[in-house]
Amino acid sequence: MGVFDLVTGPLRWALGASEQAERDVVRHSPVVETRALERELHDAIEATHRACDSLERHVTAVEGLTDSLPALTQSVTHLTDQLAVLLTITAPVAAAEKDLSRIERLFGRRRGTEQRLPPEEPTQLPTS
Repeated sequence: MGVFDLVTGPLRWALGASEQAERDVVRHSPVVETRALERELHDAIEATHRACDSLERHVTAVEGLTDSLPALTQSVTHLTDQLAVLLTITAPVAAAEKDLSRIERLFGRRRGTEQRLPPEEPTQLPTS
């Protein structure tokens, strides 16, 4: 075994040194930095795609709103016209209610006399 150790020892040292050199080359190589930059670029591209998809959904929603605006405007205009007609119909009713409240005050009891009376004191029972 001693003879083989003389031959295999330098071979092992050479293989170890070459592995260490290979590790140093990979660690200091721009390939590692390039891979990291590629990952970051890929992540940025995915984020851009997600943002574009979200923007497209927002544009679709806004288009739906703009399509519904004319119908909504027409409904509000129609409702305003109906309210104007309703106000003209209810104006005589409001005037009649006002006249009725005046007549009620004329024939109703006077509240001023009731308010001037002193409040009754509660009777207390004697305690034993």
